[in-house]
Amino acid sequence: MYILLEFDEQSRKVVEAVPEKWVLSSNECFWPNGNSNFVQRMLKKQEIIPKEPFFRRVPYAAELGRFKSYLEARNMAKYYSDQETTVQSDEETFAQDVDPDYSNSGMLY
Repeated sequence: MYILLEFDEQSRKVVEAVPEKWVLSSNECFWPNGNSNFVQRMLKKQEIIPKEPFFRRVPYAAELGRFKSYLEARNMAKYYSDQETTVQSDEETFAQDVDPDYSNSGMLY
């Protein structure tokens, strides 16, 4: 089983699918050390039992769901990530559209 977790990373939300065995508590899980290709290979191998120093403990913000397969969980993680990107993009577009003459008046339209 895979658990979809939300992480707070550098003032943005990141959603990842993590094997259930990697979750330590309601706010901490193991995460593999290494480059992104290595991490992706480890995530797919549900049977790996994480151990330090090859894995590190990291905090997570929320559990978003549980899935039977890595593919299901990964697709949902991608969906959440796409939603976050869309919200950021909309906010950036809105900020660019605001008339600079009114930016200090407190009125945003």
